[in-house]
Order: sequence, then structure tokens, then C-alpha cells
Amino acid sequence: MKKLSIFIALIISIIFLTGCWDYSEIEDLAIVAGMAIDIDANGSYIINVEIVDIKPTTTGIDLAPIIIETRGETVFEALRNIISTSLKRIRWSHASYVVVSKEVAEQGLSSLLDWIARHPEARLTLHILISRENTAKEVILKEKEFSKIRALEFEKFVDSSEYLSKFPHVEVYELINKIENKDNYPILPTTNLININNEVYSQMEGSAYFIKDKLAGFFDPMETMKYLLIVNKLKKGVLVIPMNEENNDKVSLDILKNNTKIDIDFKDENVLITVKTNTVVSIAEVRDGRNYSNIKGRKLLQEHAEAYLENEIKTFIQNVQEDPGIDVFSFGDKIKKNHPKIWKDIEDNWDSIFKELNVKIISNIQIRNSEHIKRPISVNNQK
Repeated sequence: MKKLSIFIALIISIIFLTGCWDYSEIEDLAIVAGMAIDIDANGSYIINVEIVDIKPTTTGIDLAPIIIETRGETVFEALRNIISTSLKRIRWSHASYVVVSKEVAEQGLSSLLDWIARHPEARLTLHILISRENTAKEVILKEKEFSKIRALEFEKFVDSSEYLSKFPHVEVYELINKIENKDNYPILPTTNLININNEVYSQMEGSAYFIKDKLAGFFDPMETMKYLLIVNKLKKGVLVIPMNEENNDKVSLDILKNNTKIDIDFKDENVLITVKTNTVVSIAEVRDGRNYSNIKGRKLLQEHAEAYLENEIKTFIQNVQEDPGIDVFSFGDKIKKNHPKIWKDIEDNWDSIFKELNVKIISNIQIRNSEHIKRPISVNNQK
């Protein structure tokens, strides 16, 4: 997703350092940064394309986003109509995002993906985001005055995915591979708008799961984090561990790294799946005043954290088995790859088998030392 910002920086450097570009050539370019796709009551596509308008000045160039709205019976027709709206040369090679409304996603993403895969300039590293509550147009036109390049903002969100682990990082080629594999269910990040002190902000968190190319439901941010943990795509994040039944004494753990392994075994014609997580953390915040830096305290915290994580993962898997009842974790795909003969025997009944699986969870947490302090900060309330 950094391709757009790199390209913009390259244009600026070429102009300032060499002066070799003709200003008329620059003015004739329309660089697509991304687009939003909605659908109207009649089933026609409404596409708003964000274009980075490059205007040469006496001191360099000005970059400003403009929006071009087009309509069509298909994605291709709507996008082709841009040509009649803009007199500039449309360049798709640096488009970095596509925001898709919930209504479009429910009807299916096949038309969009087909266009991306066929277009010679469109990149398969595009990021597709599902707007959960707002129209896709509202997401990219979040401000009264459209003055910021939205692609650069989405770029920052995607870059933060590794540290937050509240939404998945998925590129178009991965999505296409998932859709073409009947034993996989695609997961995409979701975005929406939030209002804080009468200011509207974009938010990217949570995920949407699909059956083939059609939207089937959503996971909230915490569910998404558990999903990423299970499928071994969680790198960073925060675990808040309750240390008592009242849930008022908590310890925050900063996830430094994680590795999840899924073991598959068979006994008496039953599928046995074990999810093993190995997570390295550091203590980020202590609210109960205990000392978790000594051997006794660290062991207590480790036991609480492992029990908490095992219960959270198991409960999440059980909830998914009940609703939506589909194997979003790709357990079946692992059986198919590692035990192809057994998979042939159970493939037709896998949906039913998945719903009844008894998945075992084993969590191993390693607690590293905090950076600056070895004990909790004590507050002296005496006057």
C-alpha cells in the first residue's frame, strides 16, 4: 500500500531535482488512489473514484484529492464511464484501496475481483475494506471539505495492523485464492466512521467473513484478534488478564510475538484438533498493586493468563461452530493438505463434522521483564 506515497515522493523529487518532466504531462495525469463502491435500489453500481490531482506551481507541485462519481450496470461499465468524466489519462497502477459497502458485499465481490484480475494496471496487492455501517462513499468523504488524500490515511491503518491485531491484513491475490478454494472462507477488514466531540474519524477494526464471494457476517475487534491468533497471523497486540472473579484487578500484557500450531489426529474415526499457542509477552500495566516480577508473582500471572487465553479461544471456536457454523479457521484445509486420503472420506460431511469438533486448546505464555521497573508503583496515601 506504500506504492502511492512512494510514487508521489518520486514525482516531487523528479521535478525538484531534475526538472525533466513537462508540466503539461503532469497536468494530464489522473492518478487513481482508490475507490468506493455502492449499489442503488435498482441494482446499479455507484463508484466514487479518488484521484490525486497534480497541479504544477512555480515552486513545485500541489497535490489535492478529487472525487469522480460514475454509475453503471456492471463494475466495468461504471469505471469505463470515468473516461467521459475526466479528460485526463487515468492511471490505475497506484490504486491502493477499495471500500465496498455492506450491500455490495452481500451481493458478491466476483464482478469487482474479475475486473481487478483482468485490468493490466490494477495491482493484486490492493486492499479491499468492507464498510460495516456507512455507505462506501461516506467513508471516503468523511469530511465536509474533502482535502486529505484518503489513500494515505488507509495506508497508515494497514501499516498499524501488525501492532493492533484488530483487523486482518489481506491483499486481493489472497482473497482470490481463498474464494477459489471451496474449503476456505475469506476474511476481510471492516471500516466505519465514528464521531468524537463532533469530529468524524475513520476507524478500521473488526472483520467480515465470506462464504465464497458473498458477505456472511462480521467479527468484532476482539473476535478478530482471537481469529488471527488461531490462524497464526497475530504478531502484536494486548491481552488484558482478569486476576480475580470480580474482574476488577487486571494486568495488561503486551504481545511481543506469537506462534500458533494446529495438530490434527484421528481416533475411532473422530477428528481430533489441538490448537497450541506460544506467546511471548511483557507486563505493560498492573492495576492490582501486586508484584509480578518475582518468581511467585510471575508464575501466578502466567497461570491466570494461560487459563484466560485457553478459555477465550475455546469459547470463540464454540461460538463459531454454532453460528455461522463454517470452518473459517481452515481446519479442513489442513486435513486436506496433510491427510488427503482421510479428507476424501470426510470431505462431503465436513460441515457437519466441523460443528461437532471438540477442539483442545493449549496455551503457553512466556513473560519477559518489563523495561524500567521490577515492581509495581506504590502510592502513599498518608498525609
